[in-house]
Amino acid sequence: MSRPEKRWQLLLVADDGRIIPFRRIKGVAIALVVLVVLLGVLCIGLGWRLTVQNVNHAHTLDQLSEARERADHFKHEHELISAELVLAEARMEKAGLPIPRREESPAAAIPGQTDNERVVTEKTAEGTRPSVTPPAPSPAAPESQASKGTTAPPPVAAGVHPPDRKPAVFVDLPAPRVPQPTPAEPSSTPSATASQTISPSVAVGAITVRYNAATKRIQARFRIRNTGSRRTPVAGRAVMVLGGGQVPTDRWLALPDVTLVDGKPDGRGGRKFRISRFVDMDLSVQSPKDPSVYQTATVYIFDKNGALMVEQTAAVDLPAPAPKTAPAPPPAETETPPPAETTGSEPQADTVEEAISSEAGGVPAP
Repeated sequence: MSRPEKRWQLLLVADDGRIIPFRRIKGVAIALVVLVVLLGVLCIGLGWRLTVQNVNHAHTLDQLSEARERADHFKHEHELISAELVLAEARMEKAGLPIPRREESPAAAIPGQTDNERVVTEKTAEGTRPSVTPPAPSPAAPESQASKGTTAPPPVAAGVHPPDRKPAVFVDLPAPRVPQPTPAEPSSTPSATASQTISPSVAVGAITVRYNAATKRIQARFRIRNTGSRRTPVAGRAVMVLGGGQVPTDRWLALPDVTLVDGKPDGRGGRKFRISRFVDMDLSVQSPKDPSVYQTATVYIFDKNGALMVEQTAAVDLPAPAPKTAPAPPPAETETPPPAETTGSEPQADTVEEAISSEAGGVPAP
């Protein structure tokens, strides 16, 4: 008895009964499996690569945002320094001191300016007067000069000074004495104080303060936003101080309860926070008898070291307590005589005249 062979084969039967063998089925199946595995590995690799590209793109966008912020900051500082320099030169001219002539160096040329034209800005007390150097001769000039028997000077390369001309020299001048402002000059408005202390990385939103008559507590709410990069979280402490009006500084309220020095927190206490985007701060404190005496609410934001980052003040309008009114006295009770039908007798007269008139059957005398 012969043993059967342990193998299998795919056979196709046609309509006419013919048997068509399908050879190499194992090779085709193995090739398909290998192809599917390779496609899966390729998809995984492409997905990982896409994720890395997205992360790098987000990081590049953050760096671009930070670079733009630094550029705006440097531009603002440049404008301030230029304004201070013009004011200093005006004071020097007013005091009779010599003002050196300032010229732009070739490295600080204006973008888009040609080599044949250079603008030299002279600062004077009357204003700014630009002086333009004459342009270089055109290429047709040497030919015309050669026809007349003259030779044109050799052209000078851009950025190279001629031997007979010295480059511009910048002289460091001593800082002018700026008069100290009088006590009446600095502005005491809250907005001026806030503009000097606001940090470019943290800002305070709208400030809301209300009085809860049911719990007799003052509730405050404001939002702290991170204006810098979200990749660098900001941590610190927040304090709100209620004051203003005729209230002395020793009676001002702090939310939360911290130590106040001349109406300002010392920076050691407060509600802690750590944000990447923003956070809403909800604070409350027990209200005094008359909360309407507080007319301003000032928010102080300190960093982790206790340095002041933001100071913003807003006006508040808290309701005054309702006046206590004395209860009205109860109305006096008046006794009415019972009717004659219930007593069986006629009601008694109030006066003697009415009694006499009733017996005589007449009208009582007035």
